[in-house]
Amino acid sequence: IVKLLLENGADVAAANKDGWTPLNSASRNGHVQVVKLLLENSAAVTVASQNGWTPLNAASNNGHVEVAKLLLENGADVTVANQGGWTPLYSASRNGHVQVAKLLLENSAAVTVASQSGWTPLNAASENGHIEVVKLLLENRADVTA
Repeated sequence: IVKLLLENGADVAAANKDGWTPLNSASRNGHVQVVKLLLENSAAVTVASQNGWTPLNAASNNGHVEVAKLLLENGADVTVANQGGWTPLYSASRNGHVQVAKLLLENSAAVTVASQSGWTPLNAASENGHIEVVKLLLENRADVTA
């Protein structure tokens, strides 16, 4: 469907009332082939919704490692946080997505950056009982005193 829409002039940058573009939505929902198609049609990988969610934030929050990898390969920024100060690493850690967290760390995500509430990825992973993410963060020098 997306290919047909694009062939008939659909705008890859069109956003809904909340600022979500097709790439944001496809990333949030883990639609790898749609993400590939949108990127091939020059969708902006760094575009953020009104509340600051980028495609990488959305993919990371929902554990879509293949989508996150595609976005990173196309220039996504691991440091961009949403309005709550949640970076992609924070979101992945909070939700226990160890493979996404590992990918983000391999791409220079900062393990010590805190959200607006002062929580780090380690705090979020610990609070939610995600032991594998906690181990990964500690292996990457997360500060247990932060």
